[in-house]
Amino acid sequence: MVKGMAFSPDSTKIAIGQTDSIIYVYKIGEDWGDKKVICKKFIQTSAVTCLQWPAERHIIVFGLAEGKVSLENTKTNKSSTIYGTDSYMVSLTTNSSGKGILSGHADGTIVRYFFEDEGSGESRVGLKDAVRWGIVAAGCDHRIVAYGKEGHVLQTFDYSRDPQEREFTTAAASPGGQSVVLGSYDRAHSGGVEQFDCCLRRSIYKNKFELTCVGPSQVIVKNLSSGTWVVLKSHYGYEVEEVKILRKERYLVAHTSDTLLLGDLNTNRHSEVTVEEPDLAITMFKKHKLDDDMIRLVGKHHPDLLSDTHLRLGKEMEAEGRLQEAEYHYLEAQEWKATVNMDRSNGLWEEAYRVPKAHRGADAHKHVAYLWAKSLGGASSVRLLTKLGLLAAAVDHAADNCSFEFAFELSRLALKHKTPEMHLPYAMFLSLQGKFEEAKAEFIRAGTPKEAVLMFVHNQAWEAAQQVAEAHDPDTVAEALVGQAWGALEEKDIQKAEGLLLRAQRPGLPINYYEEAGLWSDALWIYKDYVRGQLEVLREEYEREATKKGARGMEGLVDQARQWEQAGEYSRAVDCYLKVRGSGSSSLVEKCWMKRDCVHFFQRDYSEFSLRNCDQSSQRVCAVFFQ
Repeated sequence: MVKGMAFSPDSTKIAIGQTDSIIYVYKIGEDWGDKKVICKKFIQTSAVTCLQWPAERHIIVFGLAEGKVSLENTKTNKSSTIYGTDSYMVSLTTNSSGKGILSGHADGTIVRYFFEDEGSGESRVGLKDAVRWGIVAAGCDHRIVAYGKEGHVLQTFDYSRDPQEREFTTAAASPGGQSVVLGSYDRAHSGGVEQFDCCLRRSIYKNKFELTCVGPSQVIVKNLSSGTWVVLKSHYGYEVEEVKILRKERYLVAHTSDTLLLGDLNTNRHSEVTVEEPDLAITMFKKHKLDDDMIRLVGKHHPDLLSDTHLRLGKEMEAEGRLQEAEYHYLEAQEWKATVNMDRSNGLWEEAYRVPKAHRGADAHKHVAYLWAKSLGGASSVRLLTKLGLLAAAVDHAADNCSFEFAFELSRLALKHKTPEMHLPYAMFLSLQGKFEEAKAEFIRAGTPKEAVLMFVHNQAWEAAQQVAEAHDPDTVAEALVGQAWGALEEKDIQKAEGLLLRAQRPGLPINYYEEAGLWSDALWIYKDYVRGQLEVLREEYEREATKKGARGMEGLVDQARQWEQAGEYSRAVDCYLKVRGSGSSSLVEKCWMKRDCVHFFQRDYSEFSLRNCDQSSQRVCAVFFQ
């Protein structure tokens, strides 16, 4: 059974409260023909008995059969209990501003509650001890009762003696709250608030000013010290919703739904400004810090600027220390990180952890938990992370973010088995920072001394590389020597490089270098001493290379012979010298044959020499030398 219905403030939705413990919110659109769909569903703990949707608010207030008064936030989809009673709730109403509610219960009690102050300048939440509007109540006893600001009875209308009258079942107030209509079985009764009290409410502002509301659209503001006063009245009959005193407590600003009331306490003058242009209204509301009205108009006329407006308000309220309101605007602007940073800077870590977990899924809150734990340090951080089930993840996160001191602290206190895993990334970090000695120690602790050797080789710290290799990883000694040898080659210190490479048992490396540099004699020497099995291959390669480079003619043959001579290949050197013939220059031939090294060689091995390919002049010279 439907027990309560209420339109949203913009009339585009309707909330339905039912006895099956469910509240449905239907989107009905702006036009009659728009499709009606259920956009929200709120399940309760007992039957819904009554329901209201306060003006200018994003909440639905409702009563339950068990006596509770609760609300559902249509923006965040969160529910909460406002207050509880032990009596069945039969009725519920709000004041015209939507900032307060009254609930009626089966045991005859009436409970009043304010969400925030009603222009008093104070911010209180909870049950109030002063009436802020006129209260009219009626029920099954056939009586209508008007209550004053202290809750005492001002006037009673008793219809119990009228045999034709039945119990009162419903009531409705005018938009301004000045008139009320009550209905029974087949009758309606009406009356004005002025019948009950000429002062709807009176409040003291900062112990300096008295604000007297003589009607919903009229407020008298009096300076208690000077006695000056101003009447702020809406000539259009709009309800005055809020009064502010500005500029050295001289000027008054009050707003209604469509106008601004301005007053001057010194001159007792006032005026009312009407706003049909939206941008002017937004500017006006912004200037006077009427944020809810400004947001409403921006959302309606400039929706593309709504997020930026919320963000600006969030920053302003954070600066003023109004953190809860700042959070609301940050989240409306989809800037949850701004909320986290705000809470962190104010030491509100639980709030900082709550926000990303609620708005960003399963991962964003982990980083906040890590920062929270880091701010605590020691055993406290371990207890927190263990409670949140994020201890191991925090250790990895710390290492990934190069916070190794914290990573080691956590692993040392609670996860000792993860400590060895930290040394290698820490060593790599130290290496990048140029702290090579510290990095070396961490590489060794991580069981990877080879990485330390390679680090030193890369940075041309040859002796350090060799020391680490010899002390901790003999298999990498050769790599250290090779690295040092390449450094020597770059400095053109060929002999040093050759010695290092030979110590590393890598003779092939200098040979390749010599071949590329055209130093064939050096290459041949190494082949003769260390890789004799490939000496003939190198000889043939050298001859092919010489031919490609055009080593022809007499001078070319002489250069080639000199290369063989330097390499100790005397037989091949002689062959080249013997080829120098037919040049028409007997002096060049004689010069070639008078090479002292060749003479010494052939004095020992004359039987190996053949003159069959020599011309007559060459044979004569040879005969002279070999006699």
